[in-house]
Amino acid sequence: MTLLNDLKATYKWLNDHASDVREYLLAHVDLPIFLNVDDPDEDVWGGNWMPASGLILHMRYDAGEQKAVKRFLSHYGPLLKAAGCESLVRMGRTQTASSKKEADGVASDYFLRKTFNDLRLAGELTDTVLRPDGEETYDESSLRAHRSFLAATIPFFRDKYRFSGAEMGETAERFAPSVSSAHAILGKVLS
Repeated sequence: MTLLNDLKATYKWLNDHASDVREYLLAHVDLPIFLNVDDPDEDVWGGNWMPASGLILHMRYDAGEQKAVKRFLSHYGPLLKAAGCESLVRMGRTQTASSKKEADGVASDYFLRKTFNDLRLAGELTDTVLRPDGEETYDESSLRAHRSFLAATIPFFRDKYRFSGAEMGETAERFAPSVSSAHAILGKVLS
């Protein structure tokens, strides 16, 4: 039996008995005992061992020291929760090992980004468009954004808007080399 098979068997047993071993797991909430990778057969293991206190279930992106649970560990939700891993849930975030202030900050960040993205996708209150420099055809509505949000999340835009004097009215930003890069920028700051 390989180390990976042993690790999977251990995680499975702990997952199946999560309520029975909770107190023992919580005693080690800050120990990096969880391999946080998408595919343990392909991904590098070094640097990917995380403590439960540093992981967040159901989050799509890393937020500072808090890391999103990747595909391999996502199968062991009861184990991770019993060990003190936090979970981003629909109406907030359940509180376990980290301070309430940290949890509220990450949850607020997630919901703020989600709200801005929902507004953007509905075409509500947007005041700029990320127009690609290329000749590609694209749906302009999918590239609409909020200047204030772009300025708050990307230093390039903060400097551009601060010194442009453009306080009112709609703008169009020609800086992205392609439609896919414009979508990538919006996806990065809004997800």
